[in-house]
Amino acid sequence: MTNNEEVIKLRMKQVKVTAAENYRRIADAGFNVDQVSRSAMAIGQGNMSARTKLGKLVTLVNGVAATAAPFVACKASCSGCCHIPLPISEVEAEQIGLAIGRTPEKMQSNHEGSMEKFTGVACTFLLNNECSIYEYRPMACRAHVSLDVDPLLCDAQPYGRPDVKVYRLDLRYVDIAYVMMNGKRHIADVREFFPPSKV
Repeated sequence: MTNNEEVIKLRMKQVKVTAAENYRRIADAGFNVDQVSRSAMAIGQGNMSARTKLGKLVTLVNGVAATAAPFVACKASCSGCCHIPLPISEVEAEQIGLAIGRTPEKMQSNHEGSMEKFTGVACTFLLNNECSIYEYRPMACRAHVSLDVDPLLCDAQPYGRPDVKVYRLDLRYVDIAYVMMNGKRHIADVREFFPPSKV
């Protein structure tokens, strides 16, 4: 067993306690999962355009991320989560495309079931270990908040380590609202909407 394997195994024994402690700190700083869940569902069920819903969800999740920032592993230049499948909606792909001046590829069907092929593959927009479209990054990136102390487990997970669990903030109602926002439009991996060869 390599040193890194030993460190990962030890961390996996400790991370549940660490995550609970960090979650408590985030709650003490003002995060209320019930309030965020209600807000997300109100957005998802609201009578507004998909783009408006997406903007409101981004604002909601940005607020959560700002509250959580001092207590989580997510920092500039950590990029383990940039090597996992990253589903985005057609609506969000169009918004990102408008923001960066690039037209996303058209999807003929949902590609959710085929995204595992992107495990371990860098995101199209990962350059020099940083997100080149950070201001416009997808919702899944914004909501992927690791409750650990550093990205050790995040870095291990995309590389054939299904046994590695990354404890995250519970934002499942944001995910549900996101699916509601997308409606019947297609969902695919960001690398399918924006293939690396065409950047």
